[in-house]
Amino acid sequence: MTEPELYFLEVKKTFLSQNKNASEAKMMSAPGIGFGKKVFAFYFREAMIFKLGKDFVPEDEGISNWDYLNPFKNKPPMKAWFVIPFEGGKQYWERLCEKAFENIQK
Repeated sequence: MTEPELYFLEVKKTFLSQNKNASEAKMMSAPGIGFGKKVFAFYFREAMIFKLGKDFVPEDEGISNWDYLNPFKNKPPMKAWFVIPFEGGKQYWERLCEKAFENIQK
């Protein structure tokens, strides 16, 4: 396992132990965290992807290394989902899990 994957597993384990309403989930066959039947965070290609909403501004959180989730070749990016790479962004993963969890419960 890679360092980013191990770190994701640590973040997920901690988050799930502290939030009883959250559960393990899958998104696009990738491991993630959900609430009910909805996924709000998942790990893919050495990054965590969070559903934070279209009003979220990464720069307001001090995040400069990010991108929108863009899984489709012929469709625009999904602007409610933010890709935060391990490199340069891992320090935000735990806090963004909390934000995405709060957002999905609204």
